[in-house]
Amino acid sequence: MSALVNKSVSLQAVTKAPLAARSIAPRSVASRTRNVALRAGADRPLWSPGSEPPAWLDGSLAGDYGFDPLHLSEEPEMRKWMVQAELVHARWAMLGVAGILFTSIAAKTGAPFPDWYDAGKEAIKTSPAPLGGLFDPMGMSKNEASYKEAKVKEIKNGRLAMLAFVGFIAQHHATHKSPIDNLLDHVADPFHVTFATNGVSIPHFTEF
Repeated sequence: MSALVNKSVSLQAVTKAPLAARSIAPRSVASRTRNVALRAGADRPLWSPGSEPPAWLDGSLAGDYGFDPLHLSEEPEMRKWMVQAELVHARWAMLGVAGILFTSIAAKTGAPFPDWYDAGKEAIKTSPAPLGGLFDPMGMSKNEASYKEAKVKEIKNGRLAMLAFVGFIAQHHATHKSPIDNLLDHVADPFHVTFATNGVSIPHFTEF
């Protein structure tokens, strides 16, 4: 009788051992994979410190900080298209923000420049001169190290410019003024002229 019991116990141990091994192995492999990814992410700056970057964002792209929560760039072809689309929009945004600010400043000194929200109407009356040629008159792309650094700076400033341009649009919608006018109004009365008092950004704030 004892021999049969021992044999039954042995068979149960043999059949359970592979199951236990199978249930433990994937966890340990997943844990090791996650630890490797975390260590790899710790070697470069990320948009959220300590987060785990997606596998397809390995830090090789300019301005890659592992930000893709919606997995929009997971497919290689789509990622290639989005990199170029962001760069084009960033360059236009930087030109647009610089143009808005400099022309607004010049207008304050008496130069005949319209505000940016009237520029389209004025542009119909004139014909802009094309720049033409490649835009690298100083040969900044010849040095590989400085060229790589310049690409990162370009995409950083471009992202900031895109956000600034959205701010200009929202600002005009709220105050019907240019950003320079808004800045001068704020400097003249910093405690009463803010984004909270324009009546749009924070509705009903001025009623309290």
